[in-house]
Amino acid sequence: MNRLVVLLVAMMIGIPGVNAKGITQELDSIMTTWYGLAKFSGTVLVAQHGEVLLHKGFGIRDASMGDSCTQHTIYPIGGSTAMFTSTLVHVLQQKGKLSIDDTVSKYFPKYKHAGQITIKNLLTHTSGIPDYLMDDTFYSKGIFIPRTAKDIYYAFKDKPLLFSPGDSTAVSTSNYFLLGKIIEQVTDTTYYASMRKYVLDELGIEHTGYNFGGYSSWDKAQGYSILNQYRMVPAFVMDSTVSYAAGGMFTTTEGLYKFAQAILNGKLLPKKTWEKMGSAEKGVYGKGFYATDIFGRQAMGHMGETYGFLSKFIVAPEDSTIIILLSNDMESEITYAQDCMIAALYEQQYVLPKPKQPVFLEPERMKDYEGMYEMEGGYDMRIFVKDKLLWGSVKGQPEFTLLAEERRDHFFMATIDVEFTFIREKGTNLIKGVIMRQNRREYKGRKWR
Repeated sequence: MNRLVVLLVAMMIGIPGVNAKGITQELDSIMTTWYGLAKFSGTVLVAQHGEVLLHKGFGIRDASMGDSCTQHTIYPIGGSTAMFTSTLVHVLQQKGKLSIDDTVSKYFPKYKHAGQITIKNLLTHTSGIPDYLMDDTFYSKGIFIPRTAKDIYYAFKDKPLLFSPGDSTAVSTSNYFLLGKIIEQVTDTTYYASMRKYVLDELGIEHTGYNFGGYSSWDKAQGYSILNQYRMVPAFVMDSTVSYAAGGMFTTTEGLYKFAQAILNGKLLPKKTWEKMGSAEKGVYGKGFYATDIFGRQAMGHMGETYGFLSKFIVAPEDSTIIILLSNDMESEITYAQDCMIAALYEQQYVLPKPKQPVFLEPERMKDYEGMYEMEGGYDMRIFVKDKLLWGSVKGQPEFTLLAEERRDHFFMATIDVEFTFIREKGTNLIKGVIMRQNRREYKGRKWR
């Protein structure tokens, strides 16, 4: 009996919660599948129409302690911090302490581009200010150790803008660094103290803050660069003085659920203000949120990524849909997992991943792929046949094995979640390049030898 029939029966005989129970089991099954394939570790919360349908941990919280993720596990949320920073800015505007139409020159008169840029430009990533995390000198001096505000400011203050403010969009942590410092100026206290006073305490959000490394709790997750049955590689945590107002927050699914409730119920800010914050200015970015839709329903949210951790947050006000995923595995496929759950909620079709099964490939056929590939990022990858297997190597790294899939020209690695698709030239059918997919990113390579 499908879920639609169950729902009709429940309506006729008056049994409450039958459909909710069915969708909960389906959501649980979806996430169990992703976890079982080592493609998710973390905590998930899904709610709709005011009812929490799934709130559960999947996978390993800390392998060294043998603990599992739970509803209370604490994770850094990376770039999703921007949602909170934007909220704080709008709360302070509501209190008359600033205006998003203020130019940055009011707060940073010595910054040479300040007169062209407004707080709104910072919120919407339309300022054109380069990202300090992309500065090689700043990066080389360390991002896992405390850095001063002066270090960060000097990494971008003399650089030209990428474009005229308002003309385009480029996500930059520099924007939210400046917002954090503006918040400190108008509140005469630290950014962290202001966030606690005006947002977190007002919403009753606990187990949330900054300086994840210094926070003491048995519920903290250990982040991993690789987390599967073959390898577990712990990740270092970026220091919160570096990520700061752009990405320094840690919290729980419970905390983010309270934040979602504030958006839906107009807490802290009027509903119209929340709606404007989640509406796109240029491209998909609003004021601290990405604008998106769920099968035609307007939605807002954010994705965060920091070393060893991923976060995904989405809210659709029309039917109070809330989906939150927090992960401590950089290889977690949180976007695809989220898409499957959304499809289930709205009775749409979706395809769950299946375990990859390697197939035997004749060594003579493997020779088609041999050669040197110039990869995006400025390095060469060598592909070669050895011991009846296809291997790859990059200078300074261990050799790795490529296992063939049933699909022609498709390969994967067993030890980490990396896929390779070789590209053939039309006409000659010779291999001309490769696409390598890892951590939701694609890297193209050109065969040159």
